[in-house]
Amino acid sequence: MEKTVNKKISKDIILNFVPYIFCFFIFSFLGWVMETAFCYGLLGQYTKRGFLYSPICPIYGTGALILTIYLDKTTTHKNYSTLKNYIKFFILFTIVFSFFEYLVGFALDALFSARWWDYSDSKYNLNGRITLFNSFCWGVITVLFVRFIYPL
Repeated sequence: MEKTVNKKISKDIILNFVPYIFCFFIFSFLGWVMETAFCYGLLGQYTKRGFLYSPICPIYGTGALILTIYLDKTTTHKNYSTLKNYIKFFILFTIVFSFFEYLVGFALDALFSARWWDYSDSKYNLNGRITLFNSFCWGVITVLFVRFIYPL
């Protein structure tokens, strides 16, 4: 009897965890596509994005996980799609994701002794790790995610 209960609990945990794994890889890939397209448009040529040898940027997947878990734990489908809440999401996650990008940039610098991105030449940067423009983009991406993707 106890083994059956433990197997059911383990199966439930795995089934609840699978969508988050799926979310991580899908948005890591989509982030890589978005960043690659942006850089191609900016530079006119393909440049390798990310620090892995695959078409994923884990920072985007992790960001999507943070946002998805936050939305799963704090909202219902009925109460988040108002202008007031979109503004709150924009402000909150502009700050959260900018801090996250700074932290990841710092950690990658410390772990690999290399800069994976450097915004030192950009206006309004903080130690070359984040910029005001990118922070704004994190807020816009959050609102688009909440509006169009999360309801799915």
